This record gives sequence, structure tokens and C-alpha cells, in this order.
Amino acid sequence: MNTKDMLKEMDKKISDIEGAVFHFEEVLIPRMEADRKILDNLKGQRKKLVTLVERAKRGEAISAEEEKDAVPEVFQ
Repeated sequence: MNTKDMLKEMDKKISDIEGAVFHFEEVLIPRMEADRKILDNLKGQRKKLVTLVERAKRGEAISAEEEKDAVPEVFQ
């Protein structure tokens, strides 16, 4: 392989790796962080909902505000 071909191949590899790094930093990491926030929120709401279910089984009154806070919007 001559020098020009080596440089061309190296430039291609550099470009490919730069694209992968950009995709990771600009797309995957922000998406993972957003998903982590959603996951943490859902886990918190699940704990609240479990508590409300236990309270309802004991016959305790549950306010509409408590229920709204514990139930994710997609299920309301």
C-alpha cells in the first residue's frame, strides 16, 4: 500500500470515528440522561401508588391530589 492510499484509509477511519463520537456525545448521552429522568420519576410514582393502594386497602381516604401525584399522566 502506498503512502497516498494509507493517508486516504487513515482519513476515512478518522472520519468514521469522529462520526461515532459525535453520535455518542450528541445523541446517545442526552437520550440516556432524559430516559434516566423518566425512569426515576416513574419509580417515584410507583412507590407513591403502592402506598396509596395499601392505604386504600386499610380503608383510608385518598385525596384526588394524592392520586394525581402518584399516577403517571399516560394512565390518567
